[in-house]
Amino acid sequence: MMPVDLRLYALVDPERANGRDLAVLARLAAQGLTFASFESRSEIAALIAGHNQQGPWPRDPDGAPLYSGRGRSLPAAERERRIAAGEPYALRLDMAAAMARTATLSWTETGAGPAGESGSLAARPEQWGDVVLARKETPTSYHLAVVIDDARQGVTHVVRGQDLFWATSVHRLLQALLGLLPRESGEILWNGHVVEDPGTFFVPPRAAFTGQVPRLFSESLRDNILLGLPVNFF
Repeated sequence: MMPVDLRLYALVDPERANGRDLAVLARLAAQGLTFASFESRSEIAALIAGHNQQGPWPRDPDGAPLYSGRGRSLPAAERERRIAAGEPYALRLDMAAAMARTATLSWTETGAGPAGESGSLAARPEQWGDVVLARKETPTSYHLAVVIDDARQGVTHVVRGQDLFWATSVHRLLQALLGLLPRESGEILWNGHVVEDPGTFFVPPRAAFTGQVPRLFSESLRDNILLGLPVNFF
């Protein structure tokens, strides 16, 4: 893999994107949790049709087929070349990698789901496959936008229609990956000062992610430390 270029791996035009969304996408990319896919909707439909000849292809809770393209396996150099060439793309969450980073997730349903579900419910984000987080022409998806906005506004209770009931699983996963789980009590201090917005405060160079499994990009030690940033950034 190449070192992380925040402009390429966030896959959003910096002049169009909200700076906060760009930073969040860059954080996920730096953790190896995103990949670019280049198939059109019609190409994905054709792939699904081919798979269906061998048996029903899995679908998400909305009934849409899960992503079946080869974006995840593309070499980093090819992704960068195709993006630089102006090809349309979608930035997707690598669901398998994301699930490996989190523990069991749940939420408390005070209303009732489509089948009367209520109380403490297990989140099952894997049912959605590699969800889209952004597109070339759209800086952020619904899933990512509501998670970021809810955290920024301190939202603790969400009212949504039953058609979005199971989408809560994806939102809980994104909250966990971004450290945006709602605070029930207490304060977070940094050098004696209260951190009002941990989601936007704890980003490089203030904080960094260290995984349980050591990973290095196929570049020099210096490039692994800088992750695409200029030498004088710090």
